[in-house]
Amino acid sequence: LSAGERNDPLRALWAPGTCILAGGFDQERGTQAADADGSILTAYRRHFISNSDLPARLKAGKSLTPYSRATFYTDYAFSVDEV
Repeated sequence: LSAGERNDPLRALWAPGTCILAGGFDQERGTQAADADGSILTAYRRHFISNSDLPARLKAGKSLTPYSRATFYTDYAFSVDEV
């Protein structure tokens, strides 16, 4: 989908099945999407590359390390605080 487009018609065809949405989610937007529709799961894809501890960071409300499309290496540091 292009920016600003919605996939509601496709999701209606899939209903009542679970749908995984991905792209541009941070903790707030991902939570809003999942809370708005109980059949929605959110995926974070690229953020896992730069945040190997992503679930713990999201749970603790920690900021995310930005990913680099140029490298996409997996040697990013864990959060400074234990999570």
